[in-house]
Amino acid sequence: MKLSRAAALLLAIGVAGCTLFKSGKVDPDTLVARQLNMLQIAIENDTRAGGKAHVAVLGVVDVVGMAAGEGAEAADPEALSAARRRERGVRQAIGEVLVQNRLMAAVQPSAEQAEQARKAISAANSPALDAAEATAVGKALGADYLVCALIDDEGKSINVVAQRTTDGVVVFQDVLKNWSAAGAAATAAGA
Repeated sequence: MKLSRAAALLLAIGVAGCTLFKSGKVDPDTLVARQLNMLQIAIENDTRAGGKAHVAVLGVVDVVGMAAGEGAEAADPEALSAARRRERGVRQAIGEVLVQNRLMAAVQPSAEQAEQARKAISAANSPALDAAEATAVGKALGADYLVCALIDDEGKSINVVAQRTTDGVVVFQDVLKNWSAAGAAATAAGA
């Protein structure tokens, strides 16, 4: 009987300390960190055993910048400037997450390659590149995976895609919500 009381006590302590059973709101950055961990896991699982994945954060596009690039109504300069800040913040934050993983090496695209990806993402209105283009860019960069993102709703929604460059297959896709790297926390707080 003593063993059963001890087991019950340990179980009660374990359940009380477990965050799975706690109610309340989870910080958006905590959720995004979990999602980006899944990005790392997807790439790791797709990489051959013992290998190191060479990953490039290729294209990050804010829809505000897409509208300005299409020659539509001239975008508000302040809105365009904010969109560029969001793009830089998201690109940098994704890159930081990837380089912290010892199984991955960051590959830096040229300005020309990044601009070409921006145009492809804008034309398709999707962060996933055409399979042939992903393969060609991956070969030119020496990258095994390309990560691209499309920022929407003033940074409150970021669609992130990772593609394998050998065949252009998408190995990860998710939408990150209210990530502070995109300035969404400040935007949400001001709304």
